[in-house]
Amino acid sequence: MKITLYLRESRNEIKRLIKDPVLLISIVFISGLLFLFIAFPLIKVFQYSLWPRGEFSAKYFVEFFQRSYRWRPLINSLTVGALVALFGTVIGFIYAYGITRTDIPFKRFFRTVAIFPIISPPFLIALAAIFVFGNHGVITDLFNLDWDIYGLDGLVMTETLAYFPLAFMVLEGVLSKVDPAMEEAALDLGASKLRTFFTVTLPLATPGIATALLLVFIRSLEDFGNPIVIQGDFPVLTVEAFLAVTGMYNMPLGATLAIFLLVPTMIIFVVQKYWVSRKSYVTVTGRPSGAGLQSTERRTKYPLMAAMIFLSSCVLLFYGVVLYGSFTRLW
Repeated sequence: MKITLYLRESRNEIKRLIKDPVLLISIVFISGLLFLFIAFPLIKVFQYSLWPRGEFSAKYFVEFFQRSYRWRPLINSLTVGALVALFGTVIGFIYAYGITRTDIPFKRFFRTVAIFPIISPPFLIALAAIFVFGNHGVITDLFNLDWDIYGLDGLVMTETLAYFPLAFMVLEGVLSKVDPAMEEAALDLGASKLRTFFTVTLPLATPGIATALLLVFIRSLEDFGNPIVIQGDFPVLTVEAFLAVTGMYNMPLGATLAIFLLVPTMIIFVVQKYWVSRKSYVTVTGRPSGAGLQSTERRTKYPLMAAMIFLSSCVLLFYGVVLYGSFTRLW
């Protein structure tokens, strides 16, 4: 019965497409682009890794698991990705909450500064980190710090600063769409603002938080510009795949490493979709009744504003030292 119904619906869809040639051509064109730029490259990657010389061979997959210097970069990449996703989403949430849920001044300025890392070259943040925290960095010399920027700490810091705007943009849209009537109802029933935040605002923002975590994790996992500059002796998989292709001229090995970049991303995506779909995050009050509640309390507004000023100052400092360094002969 279900098969018959499915075939009938499919036949009706085909007839509808035939009657609308513009839609049919558009679908064929878009499908062709998806195949050309997404499916075909993936097929070639699998072909290079599993059929390196025209014959099926799992040599590079076996080698990947047998040798620690092959799988260690994957562990490093997952570690960096998890930490960056966590810190980036927390910072993005603070930034988004401060803009959407408080009456702090200069919101346009904060929003503009938060966009800088997205529109700049990917390696610029890492380069700026060297200018600031390197062996002769501004902060290093000013405070006489003994900290090696190259490695896990530097990677997490630079990628968090580079990708927290993704979480911010996602969460700003989510928080601005939360119906304030729900929060007002909780407050009218005697709940404190803190309890309202944890029982109403945060649960309704959960899908956005999960999406932000996923996006930041994927961007961190696929990042090449920052690790190639600042990874030090902490190798990650993107750089290893690049070196396998350009340094060792070993396309099958590079393709195999690329596949191991794809697998955790797909797993995290499926887990995120399954986890979010298990619960309902919709309200039954109809359309949102207006802008979200904006806190004017000093104990809420001022700490958030201080955090946003600090983050904005870090972003401006990083870009400022790069600009200054471009006019300096010797650093």
